[in-house]
This record gives sequence, C-alpha cells and structure tokens, in this order.
Amino acid sequence: MKVTTTTKDAEKSWRNRSHKRALYLHNLSLFQPTAFLMGERFQSYEYLSLTLSGEALINKKANTMASEYIYIPVNSDEMSEFAERFAKAKGIPVNQILANKCVSGNGKAMYRWIDKCLSKLAKDDTLYVVTHGTGAADAMTIGAERNMGKNKQKRINVNGNDTWEGGEWKSYTPDQLTSTLTKEGLPSTFVNLHVCACGGGYEGKMAPWASRLKDAMKQSFPKVQVTGYQGAFSVTPTRIAIIDKGKLYPMDERSVTF
Repeated sequence: MKVTTTTKDAEKSWRNRSHKRALYLHNLSLFQPTAFLMGERFQSYEYLSLTLSGEALINKKANTMASEYIYIPVNSDEMSEFAERFAKAKGIPVNQILANKCVSGNGKAMYRWIDKCLSKLAKDDTLYVVTHGTGAADAMTIGAERNMGKNKQKRINVNGNDTWEGGEWKSYTPDQLTSTLTKEGLPSTFVNLHVCACGGGYEGKMAPWASRLKDAMKQSFPKVQVTGYQGAFSVTPTRIAIIDKGKLYPMDERSVTF
C-alpha cells in the first residue's frame, strides 16, 4: 500500500477533523491512497475504508440474526391476550406478534393487498402459531373463538379463575392453515414453525396434528419443519409450560418435530 507524506499544515488540518467527517468521506467513496493521521499513526483512506467496511459487515450480520415471531390465525381478544403473555415469557417484542388486522371474510383478503403479515419473515426465523387445540390426539382441527356480529367474546370469572366465553368458533384443518399461511406471505423457504395448540404433538389413530400440517405444507414449503407439543399449554408472563398427565414440563421436553 502506498503511503505519501503530509505537510505540518495538512497534519494540523486532519487533527481538527472529527470522526464524523471521516465517516462522511467514507460514505462518499472519496478514499484515496493518501496518508492521514489517526492518533499517532499514519494510515491511508484505503485502510480506513476496509476497516469501516468490515464493521459494516459485522453490523449487517447482527441485524440479520434469526428472530422469533408469533402468529395469530384467529385475531381475537382472547388470542391477542394469550399471545402477549407468550411473547413476554419468551422475551419476544410485542411488535413481532403478527395477525391479519381483519377478523373474517373479504376484509382479510383485502387487507392482504396492504400487508401480508408473514411476508417479513426470513427463512431462518422461528414462527409460533398460537391457537386452541383439543388437548388430545386425533383432533381434526385447531382454532379459536372470534367476535362475529353481536356474538362477542367477553371475559368471565369461574370459581375465581378468569376465562372467556362467547364469540364464534373458527377452525383450521392442516390444509386450511397451510392455505392461510401461504396467503399471508410466509416465504416458501421457511423452516422453523411451531404449532402452539394443546395436544398438537400427540399421536393416536392418526399422526399428530403437527405432522399432518407438515405433510400439507411440504409441497409449497419443502424445507419446513413443524414442531408440536405433547400436552396442554400453561402460559403466564413469566413462564411457558406444557402440562402432561398433571405435571409441568418446559416446552422443549414435550416437543416433537417433523
């Protein structure tokens, strides 16, 4: 690398410049193999350019690290509250809880012209799909209640425990959920999908629901891996547990991946 000398005036001028100015010159691609003084060491603009480019690559890599997201197929008050507790327990930012802003019908299809809520995901991200399940093997569908017309969800207290009643049930077969994920823009290269519905990992006369979802998705999402859970979900803002036969387990201890 060629390094030329500088006059005292030039050196003094450089000392008076700020680091911000150096970054400005870098952004304008004005680096030439001309010497400047940084601290007590002569270096070239070319060297600084390489250094800053390396830092930029590191920052870019950090900014593209895989993230975790939560998806609510049924965008109801109950599921939104559940997703917020789930997010807090896992340290997922609330702005990474995803859902179609419309509840049903043509509104959902029209909103996808504005925002396909899963299109922002990268192939290496993790997506938790949050719905109700039956808690048992051989379930045909998963789903949740939603507000429809005068049939609204409301919170009630039963024996000292808060719960929800009302609303209209919306359910998904594996094929129907695959269709919805596709319409919401999930990338075809996506890999790591978790079905957070009670009993989605249980095997009975049929394969587990999560396994059947994997089979339904494999044509459009050839690399997808679908995880289900053997038990029911118990979620608070501080922890997520799987209840199986009266015992609490961490998620990963009762997970099965297909």
